[in-house]
Amino acid sequence: MARERRFFSEELKREAVKLVGQPGASKAAIARDLGIGANLLGRCCRDANLDV
Repeated sequence: MARERRFFSEELKREAVKLVGQPGASKAAIARDLGIGANLLGRCCRDANLDV
């Protein structure tokens, strides 16, 4: 039985990228707090041209 694919809103992705841009922020901790994968957060940052 296959798992359903989860979709996240663009708003959630933008907010996550904002959080990564704050001083002392950790991608892993932010992803865990938001309930998303660290890889997804990294992809969102790349898409936003944010090198953190």
